[in-house]
Amino acid sequence: MRRLSLLLFVACGPAPSVMDYHRSALDEIAPEAIGCTAYEVEDTSTEDLVTVGGDPDTRRYVVRGCGREEAFLCYTMNRMDASESPTCRPLRRGARGAATGGVHVGPFRVAD
Repeated sequence: MRRLSLLLFVACGPAPSVMDYHRSALDEIAPEAIGCTAYEVEDTSTEDLVTVGGDPDTRRYVVRGCGREEAFLCYTMNRMDASESPTCRPLRRGARGAATGGVHVGPFRVAD
């Protein structure tokens, strides 16, 4: 059995990271959000980050490019009726860095 596990690992490679999983959603919205196609993504999650929908892999990312920066919250909602896929929502700041609402998911508000 151990040899089979090793062969599967070699054949398939290492499992994608949580960031790789979230990048599939981030890469769809980040270019438009920051107005730039060349950007970098940094995981800025903290230990006290509130999980969304019970997803222990909820993460906060900052996307930087072309002199702009946007923060995003990424998570996966558990759904019985469809396949799961990551969701990312922007966390926006207003004038002088004041929070303008963050993201509301169910009864929770996650500020940037």
